[in-house]
Amino acid sequence: MSGDRVDPVRIADEIASFETSLSRLEDVVSTLEKGGVTLQRSMELFEEGMRLIERLQRVLEFAESRIDELVQSAEGTLETRPFEATR
Repeated sequence: MSGDRVDPVRIADEIASFETSLSRLEDVVSTLEKGGVTLQRSMELFEEGMRLIERLQRVLEFAESRIDELVQSAEGTLETRPFEATR
């Protein structure tokens, strides 16, 4: 990496935020699957779930942009290159 410094506190905060958001999304989905809530509450939960999905996607995209692959060159040396996810 070209002089980039990894801030362990920021990364820890992002991981905690991701885990919290993912846990909340799981709760929202579970509540919607069980049913028994009003249409109004279902709509509120659905909207919250969509916001959580967007937040989680942004965090994953940020993480992906910071990942490098460690690969072996034809000469046998190890080098890094930007990670390219297959979609």
